[in-house]
Amino acid sequence: MDAASFASKLAAILPLEDESHIASLQALVGQSADLLLDLSVPGVVFSYIESHQAAYFGSPGPLVHFLERSYPSYIDALISSVGRLPLSTTVWMVNRVLNSNPGPALSSRLLKSLRDAAFHRSATQQVRNEALEFLELHAPSEG
Repeated sequence: MDAASFASKLAAILPLEDESHIASLQALVGQSADLLLDLSVPGVVFSYIESHQAAYFGSPGPLVHFLERSYPSYIDALISSVGRLPLSTTVWMVNRVLNSNPGPALSSRLLKSLRDAAFHRSATQQVRNEALEFLELHAPSEG
């Protein structure tokens, strides 16, 4: 499968309240391991997440596991997504990376991303609070 086909199939999966979409996401990413090194794919996934802001994608869910298998290639797309529209899923992903002690340079970028999310105009109050909590956890003097 190529990235365009992946994007098309992903876009066709509509999140439902009964969470049945999670099985469809799992099946799609299960067929897409060959795309883990394609640098366009993380952007496709984050755009999908941003398009379905209120959706539940699992904890962490198939999309997060899929992206994390390509660490660190998805980090730039993650930071860009948080900059566009901080969401619980993406702010939580920043926290997950920080939990892995990624080194000073990447930690600095991720902490800045959390600071920006905590005051982002388009973020919900819940997401702002989550960003502040994660910031306090990882940089207590800054939170």
